[in-house]
Amino acid sequence: MTDMAAVARAEQLPAQYAGSRHSLKDLTDTLLQGADLSGQDLTQAVLTAMDLSGADLTAVCLQDAHMSRCNLNGASLVGSDLTAVSLEDATLIGGICQGACFDRALLRRSILVGANLSEAEFSDADLQGADLSYSVLRRASLAAATLTNARLHRIRASGAELYAISARAAVLTEAALQGGDLRLANFAEADLGDADLTKANLHQADLTDACCDRACLRQVNLGRAKLHGTSLVGVDFRQANLSRARLTKASLVGANLTGACLDRAVFHQVNLRGVMWCQTSLKKVRMYQPLGLTRAEHGWLRSQGVTIED
Repeated sequence: MTDMAAVARAEQLPAQYAGSRHSLKDLTDTLLQGADLSGQDLTQAVLTAMDLSGADLTAVCLQDAHMSRCNLNGASLVGSDLTAVSLEDATLIGGICQGACFDRALLRRSILVGANLSEAEFSDADLQGADLSYSVLRRASLAAATLTNARLHRIRASGAELYAISARAAVLTEAALQGGDLRLANFAEADLGDADLTKANLHQADLTDACCDRACLRQVNLGRAKLHGTSLVGVDFRQANLSRARLTKASLVGANLTGACLDRAVFHQVNLRGVMWCQTSLKKVRMYQPLGLTRAEHGWLRSQGVTIED
């Protein structure tokens, strides 16, 4: 029996496919490289392992489509709806996906290097092991997305919404995340070395065992953040908010805390060698077995109301 829904969708394809009575499964044998599929409804289409490189998929509906192992290099997906699409092990190198919706999409191990994902939606998407290096994610939304072991080297994601993402063991070296919403984000064991998070909101973020060496965290909000075993060597914390943060066995060697607020923060066995404390607010701070402090620093910190227990 003919699948009439599939036929209807096939009849909406460009002229060379119009009127086809093929099922969507038959599209896997169709040459679609560089094809113009803009505006088509390909809901639940089966396009597994197809070559769609350079294709025009602007404003296409690909909800629940099966596109694992697809080649979408250089394709345009501007404004397309890929809600719940399966794109495991797919490649989208240099793809243009501004404003596209990937909510709840499965993108494990996909390669999106250099893709333009500005204002795209990835809420609850699964990007475990994906490579988004050098991609543009300005004002994109990745709320509650899973980015475990993902590679995001040098992404440009200023103003992005990364609320409650899970980016455990992800690589975000030299990432530009200025002004991003990273509240409740999980960056445990992640590498954020040399990243720029100026004015980002990391309230209650988990940075357990993460590496943030030389990162720029100026005017960042790290209130109530978890900083257990976190490496923060040479970090720029000027005017940052670390009130009520908990730092355990972390390293702040050479960090610049000028003008930062650490009120009610708790330090356990934190290495504070060479920290710059100029105009730092230290109200009701507690330090247990601090490391690297000079005798003069001990005295000055106590004069600022810091409780120190060696």
